[in-house]
Amino acid sequence: MNLHEYQAKAVLRDYGIPTPRGVVVSGTGQCAAAAAELGGAAWVAKAQIHAGGRGKAGGVKLVRSLEDLAAAAGALLGSRLTTYQNAPDGQPVNQLLIEETLPIARELYLSITVDRGAERIGFVASAAGGMEIEEVARTEPGKILKEWVNPVTGFMDYQGRNLAFGLGLEGEQVGAFVKLAKTLYRVFLEKDLSLLEINPLVVTESGTILPLDCKMSLDDNALYR
Repeated sequence: MNLHEYQAKAVLRDYGIPTPRGVVVSGTGQCAAAAAELGGAAWVAKAQIHAGGRGKAGGVKLVRSLEDLAAAAGALLGSRLTTYQNAPDGQPVNQLLIEETLPIARELYLSITVDRGAERIGFVASAAGGMEIEEVARTEPGKILKEWVNPVTGFMDYQGRNLAFGLGLEGEQVGAFVKLAKTLYRVFLEKDLSLLEINPLVVTESGTILPLDCKMSLDDNALYR
């Protein structure tokens, strides 16, 4: 079972992982109140569907006025958004996540999945965040970093540092990344996930690391929990 982005981010916040502030709307009439709650002069309207590639398909809009926000919401809500993952039929857009904008310095990629070949949980990371990871792996495989987790020891600090250094993080960012990765591993186990993907994981201009997007898939066999 897949979660919507806003639901996945709510799970992250429950574990103390900060995310951009956002408000979910299901009608254009709710946009002004959402913008007022978030403040600022620009917002991002993100279609909530169970598919990647929303940005390229027009499902993520940066807007700089209430009029543009309402127009973007009007165009997306009630439409069917088709991406490379759900073509040709697409999926209906019934909700939007309106989020604050952030001063982004870098975009990274981080995911946790079950590697059935290795029979272990694996971390995958790349400095090429914001891109389709399959395309990165095909064209620039050297940019893909991997760490497999021993189920006896769990995710270790040195593995987090390996990934952090490979991503080009420095100073306090390394410790922050290790803490984030260990918390994400805990989320993965406790929520019976089969996939946890953060693309992009951003570094802000002030050096803060946080998930700008998040995808979670739960193991259907564990839904009874």
